[in-house]
Amino acid sequence: MIHTVFKKFLFYFGIYTLVIWIVSFALYHWFPALHLNRWFTFILLFLFLVAVVSFSFISKSIKGKLSNFANVYMLSNFVRLILFSVVIFVYAYLHKNDAVSFTLTFFAYYLLLTVWEVVALRKI
Repeated sequence: MIHTVFKKFLFYFGIYTLVIWIVSFALYHWFPALHLNRWFTFILLFLFLVAVVSFSFISKSIKGKLSNFANVYMLSNFVRLILFSVVIFVYAYLHKNDAVSFTLTFFAYYLLLTVWEVVALRKI
């Protein structure tokens, strides 16, 4: 059952991410005043891959006890928080002029993808 849930999540999450990318591409080229970061494709891909790996672990833990699920979910979010913070701080350190744009783009994508992931987990 979890295998099919994961496949379904991956398919629809991939489509959702592709739609976000298409909208971002249009905004980047047609509305440059929005200051979407030029690395938006890689930010979105990175967040997509992290979310897929995270969902894989979390969805497997749902079969067990509630305490096991809670531990895996909280550990996953903690690891993601540390990883994302490191990525943002390293980018900001290396590219001071572009740091705000990167951080805002990263945060917007993070919110969009996390909402989808939480809704998908609640459906399980």
